[in-house]
Amino acid sequence: MPAEISVYPRKRSPFWYISYPCPKRLKRVHEATPFRRAEARGERQAYLLAVERSEGASILMKGAKAERFDTWLLPWIEVTYRNPKTKKRYIGAWFHWRRYLADVAKIAVPRALTYELVLGFHKWRTEQVKKSGRKVGSNTALCDIKFMQAVMTEAGRRGFADDNPCKKIGIQKDPARRAHRLAPGELALIEKNLPAWVSQEPERRGWMPAAYTIARYQGCRLAETRLNLKSQVDLSNNQIKFIAKGSDGKPNEFQTMMHAKVRPLLEQLVKEKRTYTLDFPPCPSVMWRKFFDSIGLTNAWFHCLRSTVATEMAVAGVPISLAMRYQGHAKEEIHRAYQDIKARDLTVCAAAVGSDILPSGQTADSAPAIP
Repeated sequence: MPAEISVYPRKRSPFWYISYPCPKRLKRVHEATPFRRAEARGERQAYLLAVERSEGASILMKGAKAERFDTWLLPWIEVTYRNPKTKKRYIGAWFHWRRYLADVAKIAVPRALTYELVLGFHKWRTEQVKKSGRKVGSNTALCDIKFMQAVMTEAGRRGFADDNPCKKIGIQKDPARRAHRLAPGELALIEKNLPAWVSQEPERRGWMPAAYTIARYQGCRLAETRLNLKSQVDLSNNQIKFIAKGSDGKPNEFQTMMHAKVRPLLEQLVKEKRTYTLDFPPCPSVMWRKFFDSIGLTNAWFHCLRSTVATEMAVAGVPISLAMRYQGHAKEEIHRAYQDIKARDLTVCAAAVGSDILPSGQTADSAPAIP
C-alpha cells in the first residue's frame, strides 16, 4: 500500500475508513467507505476506492504550486490589465475572493472551484459590511464573480481547470441606481451643515468644501475635483481642463468654462501656491456618505451633484450639445441619463399649452381661419 494512501478502522464503526491526498484541495482527506470490516474483501475494496479518489494525485501535487491561485493570478493581472483603475478594481476583487477561498471554501487551485462555491461566494459577499456601515450590494458581488470568470478562463488556458463554473450562474443584476437631482432644499441643507461637519476634523477642512464647490458648479465627478492648478486651471482664459475617465484605458481630456462661483476658490489656492486643489484622504466617498447620513440625506451621494448640474442646464433650456461639452459627456444617451426632470420643472410647458400666442406673434383672434 503506498504511503500516501491508508485504510483503517474506527472504534464503534463497522466500516473501513480511508485517507488519501486530495488533488483538488491540496491536503489529505479522511472519509468513511460503504465497505464493512466484516466482509472478506472489504479492506481491499476500500483501498481501491482510495486509489480511485486520488488518481493522478501525485502528478497534481507535484504541479500544485504552479496551479495555486497565489502563484500566478496577481502577475497575470499586472500583465493583462493596463488601465490603473481596472487593475485596482480587480486586485480589490481578488482580495475578497482570496479571503473566501481560504477561510470558507478552503481551496487553493482553480479546478477545485465549483458552481456551489460560486453561489456561496455571492451569499458570503453580500453579507459583508462596508466601511460606510452598509452591506455590500448584489451587483458588487456579481462584478467580483465576473472577475473570477475571467480568471477561470485563463486557468482553463493554462490547463489548471476543466470548466468555468462562474459562467451563467443565474443571478440577475439589480437595476442600476441612478444619480438624481438634489432639490434646492437639499442643497441648502448641505451648504448649511458642511462647515460644522468639516470643523470637527482638520483633514475634512482641507478638501471637502473645495470638492463640493467644484462639483456643485462644474458638474464633475469626485475624482475630478482634484485639479493641478498649473496644468489644468487657466485663470487668464477662465477655463478648466478636466481629465475624466474615458474608454479603452485612454482618459477623456476636455476644456470647459470656469464657473463664476468656482473662480474665487481657485484664485485663492493659486495665491497660496498650492499644487493641487485638494488631496484626498483614504476612502473619500465613505466620508461623504457619512456626512449625508448625518444630515438625513440617506438617498443622496456625491455623484448626485453631477446629475443636479445636468438637470439644471436642461430645465434652463441649454442646448444639449453645449451641456454635454460643459460636463464632458461624449454620448447624448449618457448625458440624458443624468437629467432628472421633475413635474415642478414643467412650468414653461404648462404655460405654453393653451396659450393664445402664436409663433408668428399673431393672436388667436387675428390668425386666419383654417378652411
